[in-house]
Amino acid sequence: MISVDRGLVKKLEEKLCFIEDLKLSVKNPDLEFWFILRSEGIDFFGTRISYNYDKIKSKQKGKLKTELAHLLSFLSAPSPKDIILDPFAGYGAIPKERIHSFPYKFLIAVDQDKSLTLKLKNNLSKHRNIEILCANALNLKEIKDETMDKIITDPPWGEYQKIDNLVAFYIDMLKAFKRMLVNKGIAVILTGSVEKFEGAILQFKNFFEGQKKLKILVSRKKASIFKIIKKG
Repeated sequence: MISVDRGLVKKLEEKLCFIEDLKLSVKNPDLEFWFILRSEGIDFFGTRISYNYDKIKSKQKGKLKTELAHLLSFLSAPSPKDIILDPFAGYGAIPKERIHSFPYKFLIAVDQDKSLTLKLKNNLSKHRNIEILCANALNLKEIKDETMDKIITDPPWGEYQKIDNLVAFYIDMLKAFKRMLVNKGIAVILTGSVEKFEGAILQFKNFFEGQKKLKILVSRKKASIFKIIKKG
C-alpha cells in the first residue's frame, strides 16, 4: 500500500458520496472503496465490505456469507417501498442481511426444506412485515402475478443439490420470475453455473433488459452475479 495525495482522495470521496448517496465514515465504515494499481498496467476499482461478522467458518454446505448477501441486496438498488422475494432462502443469509442493513416494505423468504423454513421463522419472528413460506420456488402459487419489486436470490448451482437438467431448471425459474416481478422489477441472481444460466437467459431477451454481470469468486470458485430488469 502507498500513500495518495490527500486532495485527490478528498475529491474521490466527494464524488462517491454524490453518486451513490453514501456518507463518509473514516473510523467505522460499512464499505471501503479500493484502488489497486498493478505494475503490468492493469488497474482495479472495487468495494471491500468491512464487517466484523461471523469469524468462524460455517460448516453448513451452501450457506451464503453475510458479506455476499449484503452485496446482492446493495446491487438491487434498495428502496423503502420494496416488496422483496428470496425464493431460495436456504439458511436465510439474504433476508437476514436485508433486514439488518437495508430498507424494505415487505419481505418473503421461501424454501422447500421444512426444517430450514422452521429455523427461519424462529430467527426472524421478531421482525415485522416478513413472511416465511415452505414451497416450491418454481411454482409459487401463493404469490400473485406482478407483485414483487425485487427478487434477490442464490439458486442451486447443481453442486449440493442434484438437478438433472440445470438449464431447464433456470428456464423454469426465470419464467416464474417474469410472472411475479412488476414491470421494471429487478432480479439479482448469484450462480456458479454461469454458462448454463446464460444459456437460459437467452430465451428471455424479449422479457428482460439491462442485463449486467459481475464476475466474482465464491469459496475460490468462479461465479457471477446477474442483474436483470423486467421490461415494462
